[in-house]
Parts: sequence; structure tokens; C-alpha cells
Amino acid sequence: MKIAQITDLHLCDGLAECFQINSKNNINKIFEDIKTENIDMLIFTGDFGSVEGIEYLNKKLKELKIEYYVVLGNHDKKENLIENGIIDNSYLCDRTIIKDEFIIHLLDSSKGYLDDIQIENICNQINVNKKNILFTHYPIIKSNRNVLDREFGIKLTQEQFNKIINLDIDIFCGHFHCYTESKINKIKQVTCPSAIMQIGEKDNKIITESFQFGYNIIEIKNKEIQYKPKLFVGSGVIPKK
Repeated sequence: MKIAQITDLHLCDGLAECFQINSKNNINKIFEDIKTENIDMLIFTGDFGSVEGIEYLNKKLKELKIEYYVVLGNHDKKENLIENGIIDNSYLCDRTIIKDEFIIHLLDSSKGYLDDIQIENICNQINVNKKNILFTHYPIIKSNRNVLDREFGIKLTQEQFNKIINLDIDIFCGHFHCYTESKINKIKQVTCPSAIMQIGEKDNKIITESFQFGYNIIEIKNKEIQYKPKLFVGSGVIPKK
């Protein structure tokens, strides 16, 4: 199974406007590339964009005709996704998708924290006989980007963190607008490059790293996971201060 993870699209929203980025062109390029990769499933990990952008995404998804799932980002409103056809009223952002050799867990972290029930559900849904993969917006463990972790990381209590830290799970997330890999105990975490622009760090500050855009390809075979980012050359303008 091959999964394309797409995150932080910011289609036609204020971020795209501020940096003069043609976000529709970005998603067009990503979808064209997905067609060449024999992708079986799309998983969006939040920050879709404006109503105009969501309408455009729905049109492109109908053309692509690939099974997809979503989790919300911190800039998303579920009702916008419902009203513009991305999901329906019954859609649950916390859910599990069970396959023969693995389980996909979708976790709504869009508020910037997790409640105790969400933590308990994830812990209880882990199947030690299958590969467990979690998709969410916020990184759950620390990345290798210290400023982003400090300024924009998820808020977990120590008790919650102590429960998560013992899980055997691969986490794929967004929010940070850059590709990172990190690991603690049996948890591996990968942040996905943004579909609009990439963010970096310099002199203990967050900077615009590049106008590249992209997505992650995740391949699951025989309980093993391989993953890689795909990045494309984009364009934009850094606003004058």
C-alpha cells in the first residue's frame, strides 16, 4: 500500500496571499505527481485553506478518484469541510482504519492539545500484532527543530506524555512546514513538507526557508514502512517588513 500524506495546503488563504504563492498550482503539481506514483490512499493532515481553496480541492479530488481521509489542522473549521463536500456530517476525525497487516490511526490534534480520552483510545487501539501508524496535525514528540517545538509544539501533560512514550507506533504529522525525522523509544515521527512553503530556523528564530512545496510518500509492505518526501520548486515573495 502506498499512501500520500499532504499537509498545510493553505489553499487561497491569507498565507498564500501574503507570500504571493499560487497555491492552486502547487496542489495541481502534487496531484499530477501522485498519478505517477501509483498511490492507493491520500491522507490530509490539516490546514486546508479558505472556503475558495476547499471548493477547489474538492473539485480536484473528484477528478483524482483516490480514497482519502482527513484530520483537522489548527486553522481548519470542520463545518467548512462539510459544507464544501470534503467530508460529510458523520465523519469522525478520530478513527481507525484497519488493514490486513497494519492499522491507521487518525487523531484530531487541531486544538493544540489532546484530551485524556484521546490518549486512552490510542493506547487501547494499538494492536501489537500489526504495524500501527498515526496521522495527526501537530507533532506528538519533539522534532529536531528546537524553535518550532518551543513556539508551536503540542501541549501535553507529563502524565499524557508518559503514556504515549511507551507506544510502538510511527507518527506522520504536519504543522511545522518542513520535513523532519525524530525518534524516542519505539516511536518514530516524520513531519511532512508543506504543500505551500517550507519553514526553517536561524539564530533562534523562525524563517522562511524556501518556496519549495511537496508531500510525503509512505509505503507499507510486509509490516515494514518506507517513506520519503517529494519536493518541487515553487515561487513566492517574502513580504517587506
